[in-house]
Parts: sequence; C-alpha cells; structure tokens
Amino acid sequence: MYDGLVPIVLDEFLGMFSRDISDNVPPNHAVDSQNNRFIYGGVKTREGSSLTFAPSGIMKRFHSFQLDPGSSARLYMYMYQSGANTIIKDSVGTTILSIADLTITDFSILNINGKTYITLHNGTHGKNFVYVYTGIATRKIAGFKPSSAVSAATGAAGTVEAGQRLFATAFESDTGFITKPNATWTLYTGPGAKKVDLTNIPTTGDTSIVKVHILCTKKIVNYSGNQKDYELFFTGDSVAEGTTTLTVDFYDSELVSSADYLNDVLEEVPGGTHLYNYNGRLVVSGNEDTSVTAFMANSLPLVSKSGNFESFSSVDGFCIANPGDIAAGGVRVSQGFRGNLYFLKANRILVTRDDNVNPPSSWPVIEVDSTYGCGVYGVATIADGVSIIDDSFLILSRAGLVLFNGAVVKPELTWKVKNIWDRINYQVPELSQVIIDPDKKCIYISLPLDGAFDPNYILYGDYSSGMSADTIKWDLWKFPTISGRSQLKSIDQRPQLAAPGFVLSFGQDNIYFLDTAVSQDFSNVIDSFYDTAYLGYDNSGALSQFNAIRLKVQGSGSLLISSFPLSGVESVAVPLAMPASITRDFLRKINVISEKSRFKFRVNAGTDKYTIARVSIYGQIYAEDRPQ
Repeated sequence: MYDGLVPIVLDEFLGMFSRDISDNVPPNHAVDSQNNRFIYGGVKTREGSSLTFAPSGIMKRFHSFQLDPGSSARLYMYMYQSGANTIIKDSVGTTILSIADLTITDFSILNINGKTYITLHNGTHGKNFVYVYTGIATRKIAGFKPSSAVSAATGAAGTVEAGQRLFATAFESDTGFITKPNATWTLYTGPGAKKVDLTNIPTTGDTSIVKVHILCTKKIVNYSGNQKDYELFFTGDSVAEGTTTLTVDFYDSELVSSADYLNDVLEEVPGGTHLYNYNGRLVVSGNEDTSVTAFMANSLPLVSKSGNFESFSSVDGFCIANPGDIAAGGVRVSQGFRGNLYFLKANRILVTRDDNVNPPSSWPVIEVDSTYGCGVYGVATIADGVSIIDDSFLILSRAGLVLFNGAVVKPELTWKVKNIWDRINYQVPELSQVIIDPDKKCIYISLPLDGAFDPNYILYGDYSSGMSADTIKWDLWKFPTISGRSQLKSIDQRPQLAAPGFVLSFGQDNIYFLDTAVSQDFSNVIDSFYDTAYLGYDNSGALSQFNAIRLKVQGSGSLLISSFPLSGVESVAVPLAMPASITRDFLRKINVISEKSRFKFRVNAGTDKYTIARVSIYGQIYAEDRPQ
C-alpha cells in the first residue's frame, strides 16, 4: 500500500531542542516534550508520585536526613512558620528548633558523624546562628565560657614549681568543642614542691557540657597585672561536669599543649547560607556579621579549626574571598574539589587551598571565573552533601547548567534548551535546586519559569549517553496545581533507608516520591507528550505529503496522535489503543501536505502511559513549490 513512499525513521529520541526557532530543531529531537523519561532507543511516560510525608504547617523547605540507622521514620527535616516563630521539625514530629524571627525563610544542613548541623538564612545571607542537632537535643554550636573563677591553694607535697602562675578553666561539650577560658584567671603563688588544690571548679546546668579542662600558665616572673600577657596551657587534667574539686601536680616542662587559641574562639557562630565539610573543617558561607557591611561579611566565609567543626577563631578563622567585589555579592556556597576549596558567588568562582601551615585568613584566594556562579542550592548534590561525580561537579549558573572540572566546560550542558533557561525568573535565583541520581544517570533541576516566584517545573536530564551538551537528553516535567498552588518548595534525594530516589515537596506542601507503582501524580492525571522536530523530504522548500505513521509502542489507554504542519493547523489521527507489551507495529493513516510537519504523541487521561520505541513517517515529495 505504501510502496514507493519514503519512511522517515525516528529510532532515537534525544529530547528537547529549544533554541531560537522551532523549524531548526534537528531530527530525532523534540520541539517540546513533557513528563517523559528516556530509555535506550525510546521514550516513555515518567512514573507517578505518591505521598511519603505530610508535615505540619506550610513548608518553606525540607531536607533529607538520617541520624539513627535503626529508625525508618526520621527521614526528613522541614521548616515552617507559625505565629511569630520559624520552626524546624523532623518527620516524627520532634521540634528541633524554634526561633522567634520570621525573617528566617530557609535553612541548610550538613549530616556528618551522626549529627546534623543546621544554618538558618533567607536565601542570600545567613540569619541567627549555626546549630547542631544530636538526635536528642539542639543547641548552638560552640558555647559560652565558664562564668566564674576556680580557687587555688597549696596542697600536699608535689612537683609544682615555686612562683606565681595563673589558673583558668574551660568547658568541653559533647561534640568536643572547648570554650574560651573564664573571664578572670586565678593568680596563685606557690612555695614549690607542692601540689595545687583546686576548688570551686565552675559547673553549668547545660547537659551538653561533659568536661571541665584545667588551664595554667608556666611560672611567671614579675607579674604584669595583665593576664593576657601570658600563655595558657592544658595541664592534662580535667573533671567531669559537676565535679568542683581537683588536685593537680605537674612540672612546667610538661606544659606543652598551648590553650592560647581558646582566647579567640567564637562563642556563637553566625548563621550562613551553606555548610560544607572541607578536610575536617566546617565552612560556613554567606555568613551574617553585623559588625561589617553585609557584602563584606558574605565574602568572609568562616572556616573552623581542623578536626573541630565548632571551633572558629575570631582572628583568623575565615577566608578573604574578594570582599571588595561588590557587584558579585557574597559567597553563597562552597565546594571542595581535588583538595581545593571553591567559593561560588552569583557570577564568580574563586579558589583557595589549605596549606596545612597557615590559618584560613592567610590562604590565598584566587578568582578562576568571572562569569559563572550560582545561588545557595546551585551546586548539584547527590546525597548528604556529596557533589563530586566523575571527577567534576555541576553548577547551576545564570547562563545554564555547567560542568566544572577545574575550569568551566563549555558549552553549557543546557545548551540545547536555552529557550527554557531564558524563561527562569532570576529575581529568585536562590530557589532553584539541582539533584543528581547517579544510579539512573539523570539530573533534576527545579526552576521558577515564566515569572513564577517559586519553582514550578522540573527540568529532567538523562545523561546515560554521556555528560555533555551534545549527549544529555532534556525533558520538562510539570506537576498538578493543588488548591491553586503549583510551586515546588524543595527537591532532594530520598534517604537511603527508604527506597532511594527523588523526592519533592509540592502543592499543599506534602512530600512526595517518584513511585514506579503508580501512573498518576497523587491521583492526578499526568499529561505526557513528545512533539517531534519538523520533518520533511526536502530542505529546499519543496512540499511534502505525509501519508501514514507506523509506531512500535506499548502502554495503557489511548495514544493521541497529531500532526502540525508549518501552517500550524493541527491534524488529528485516529487514537491508538496501546497494548501492554510490544507485539507488532501499529499504523495510522494521515494526509498532511506541507514543507515540513511535526508529530505529537500524547496521553492525558486516567492512568494512560506510553513507551515508544520507534516511529516511521511515510510520505513523499508532493510538489517542488507551492502554487503561486
């Protein structure tokens, strides 16, 4: 019946190509596609989504976390506001934090060593302080020094040398943080060859304090009256919290571990936009410090002492990330890569490195790119803050999603969908997120499109054929509007204790997961379609006649088939009742005459879904030109 007709065969489905005008879309790509996943040689309707958690209040943000491997319920931590308070809870209803400040609109976390570190912010700079949640209690990281001085008296025979010296104390928390020494140190004068009896060792009702350290100077000759002229050392002695007496005995030669740095530690750590574990140091980016201008504070990311996430020096515990570059704003996020530490501003990438000698303030910071950068959630994550994949990481920049391997790789990975990227509302760049699923080899990006003030679409990318602008296949995912709301508040990876996968908060702020067992979005129909490139039999302007479409397809329900010639007038073929499995090809007659036409395959009812493995369009050249 179709002898002599020429088939145009689509046996690859390479996703959207949305640049400039639609007539220039390459074959095997789509002018538009929605709610699809890609398979080898084909395309299929994405899976549906099901409820996994319904929180209290209207959710601002959620993050996946898991402290207790034996608990399957503590999967999410989320923020909402009630009355005058901003509240963070977990998914078993535990109130983790409640702050009387409604300017706090977002939070970021870092899960490590069985604890969750929490920083509060508004999307562009930190608010309040950094906290740690142990699974039992939440407190600010760091802590306050003892409020009183210890008493010292001469004891029994011992080895403490004759002369004057200063005694002080410092608390140690259950996370290993050691506070500043108490404000006024105790001057003791000893006869020599005696021990020292200490009493009135400070105590506190804070259950997070587990130990009190005894600090002491070496023998002082001609005391100046200014305690800060002398260096404190750890004596090696300590008592459990609540113990108020101790006898110490030491030689000055044994005082080798300096405690002098404790004088400069922060007692409270200002909140930031992002937390990162860099070589055993906690990095707080985008921190708020009211003692300096906002842009300067945001360009001085805090860096903790090595091996202690809570010990930050007020003197040199920060990097200087070009605070004079006002146009670039502050650091939003930090990322380690190949031993380096990268700081990302809205349109800047800077780098430094721990030299294992100097404090962070002395590490040189160099600008490596003055065009690309990102917002708070602009570095792609895999799970628990991990971002490195195939010796690179991804950056969600204003110009597009880019791969960074020490330099920005061009063109952008989203080069094919520039028209989509141009629809982003950059008034709210801090809301977009990017998540990588390395098992399925796909990328999820939440985007606020077409003037939306919350992300309202997911840009889905399949990199199973390679992580490059040429090989990634793109599709746009749209979710239902619930009660007039269509925003995607958060996206994340589902905790590994649950079935791993992609989760999102949506609509009425419940959290949903992509569920391969269902074909709807929480009982809402999925409108899925693939709209091919404009196809024809001649590129010189000759008219083509399209006579039939042959498909290799399976699914459920009815496949709607339409053709759209360049004139734009839709021609509808007879719907195809899809079989549950591919048994043969199916044919639909059409009669379209145009220079080119595109072909749209769609399901939009009930639990209808399709898997399309091959499409052949049969036709021929109809005329060399249109009649004049």
